[in-house]
Amino acid sequence: MVMSEEERKKRNNVECDRCGEGIYRPPSKLKRSKVFYCSLRCHNLAQRERLTDKERKDATRQTKLKYAHSAKGKAKIQERYLKNRPVLLEYKKDWVKKNKKRSLSNSKAYYEINKDAISAKAKEYYQKNRVTIAVKQKKYNTKNKEVITKKHQEYYQENKPKLLAINRQWAINNIDKVLEMARKYRRINEIKIRADNQKMRDELQCGYIKKIICARSSITFKDIPQLLIDAKRSHLKCLRLIKELENGQRPTEN
Repeated sequence: MVMSEEERKKRNNVECDRCGEGIYRPPSKLKRSKVFYCSLRCHNLAQRERLTDKERKDATRQTKLKYAHSAKGKAKIQERYLKNRPVLLEYKKDWVKKNKKRSLSNSKAYYEINKDAISAKAKEYYQKNRVTIAVKQKKYNTKNKEVITKKHQEYYQENKPKLLAINRQWAINNIDKVLEMARKYRRINEIKIRADNQKMRDELQCGYIKKIICARSSITFKDIPQLLIDAKRSHLKCLRLIKELENGQRPTEN
């Protein structure tokens, strides 16, 4: 049964909250709500008018994110990315160069929020591709050996106190490991160590003289001035010269 315009107007019991047009709503809906719209268009326009610019942008962003995380959205984004990959990568590089601070800030914020997930993913990837990563790393290190060495040296010189403090603290916390590493090194390089020590004694190097001065005292290497090292070196030279003369040998010139 089709109602006439007059009958329809008589039947209307509420007005559209936006345009004021009369509409009919059943009593059950009248109890649940106080705001009514004549059409979906009026509803959407009212929602837009009620929002501020910022809220509207946030709502649009949330809608886009919701679509991007859906199966259809993911497939479409992946297809578009593969199609335009070189252009997108170039654009990303240019953007990072122009917005370096912002990019770094965004990366740090993202890492702090997703720290556990990123670590788990990195570990999983490393375990799966361990051999491939090692081969690539070795190849890269061999190719760029001079550049890497230079960078390491520059970084060490810039951060020397900090690195020494970190190493010292690590050695204190892992004393057993340090001693085991020292024993292993001595076993492997026994001949080299002996040769180096003999060279230090023959040439009366500063390290050898410091060891002699500190042997029977509480003085540390840092406390020994260069003047004392030079005096002790002269003293040892004199003792060696006297010993050579007593043995009837011709004194050597040092």
